[in-house]
Amino acid sequence: MTLHETLWKLTVDHLRYRLLFLVPGTKTTRKADRIDGINAALSGPGLLAAWNTLDEIGRLAVIEAVHDPGHLHHPMQFRSRYGCDASFHLPPNHALNRHSWRSTDHLQFLPFFYPAGADGSLFIPGDLAAPLRAIMPAPSRITMPCIPEPLAQDGLWGRHTESDALAEMGALLR
Repeated sequence: MTLHETLWKLTVDHLRYRLLFLVPGTKTTRKADRIDGINAALSGPGLLAAWNTLDEIGRLAVIEAVHDPGHLHHPMQFRSRYGCDASFHLPPNHALNRHSWRSTDHLQFLPFFYPAGADGSLFIPGDLAAPLRAIMPAPSRITMPCIPEPLAQDGLWGRHTESDALAEMGALLR
C-alpha cells in the first residue's frame, strides 16, 4: 500500500497532527490538502529532516521495519533484540506536546509508521520504505556469544553424542 492510500484511510485529526509534526504552523482544513502536505513534506530533504527528529531507539525501530519484508514493526521481536520497547513519545519540548490529543503517545513516529489493522500493528508504506532504505544501514545481524568449553559445575554432565542428549530430553520434557 502506498503512502497516499494509507493517508486517505486516516481521520482528519490524525492527518492534522501528522502534518503539524512535519510542518509546524500549517493551517489546512481539507483532507486532500493535508494529505498533499504530508506527501510533500516526506519527499526529498523533508524525509531526512523527519529521520533526524528520531532518537536512537526510534531510528532502530524504523530500520527494523524498513528492512522487514512487509515493512511491519514487530514489538516483541524489537524488545527481545534491543532489550527495550520502541518509545513512541515526543521529546518533552516538542510543540505538539501542548496539544491535548489522546493519541500523542504515537506522535514521534508519525512520519513513518501507520496503522496496519485493527490489532494495533504498525507498518511503513512501501513507497516511503524504499527511500528510507536508501539512506539508512541494514540492521546488524543477530549474534550469540559462544564459549569454547562448557563451564564446569557440580551436578552437570556433558553429553558428547546426539543420542545421549536425546535420551535426556524425554526426562526433561516430562
